[in-house]
Amino acid sequence: MGRIARRTSAVAWCCLGGAIVLLAYAAWLLLSNGPPRVKSELDPLALVQLGVTILVGVLLQQLFSHEASVTQKQKDLIVEQIKAALECLDAVHLLHDSPGNLNPNDAFQRRISECKRLGMRLETVNRVLGHCEFGNGTEGAALLEVFLAYKTALTENVALSVADLTNARTLYQRLTEKAVLLIVDVNRG
Repeated sequence: MGRIARRTSAVAWCCLGGAIVLLAYAAWLLLSNGPPRVKSELDPLALVQLGVTILVGVLLQQLFSHEASVTQKQKDLIVEQIKAALECLDAVHLLHDSPGNLNPNDAFQRRISECKRLGMRLETVNRVLGHCEFGNGTEGAALLEVFLAYKTALTENVALSVADLTNARTLYQRLTEKAVLLIVDVNRG
């Protein structure tokens, strides 16, 4: 729970305590004769009405605070999954950008393996977006569409040509941009 939610919850509990005290005092005034000076100055029914109003306000605040907390947890989960997908994307990009001493077949197998892992991460992002009912449902599909083009550029040929590398770099940039913009949209929404 965030700092603002904790403070809001503390204020709500204080208001609830105040409402209970007011209701108890009003009940005492209604049930007993009480001191005449106090009885003439305060109307017990007005105190009951005030106490009930405060109680309803506190309950509504607790309801909205809980919903905001759940929504923030969903946003955090989505952002966490997108960041994990970006880490996989960076690993794939580094693999084809600097293959090192791997022979072409081994590099190709590693590209396929890393692309599978990235695809699973992006599919998870897509499913989490759908489950949390975030956006209009096209954000995850747009990421997957760019990923498929990126995967095709990397795995279409065993040895990557200059055109394949250029296309892969362009698609890497588009995929990164879409993922980062999705994080911004999630945090904004």
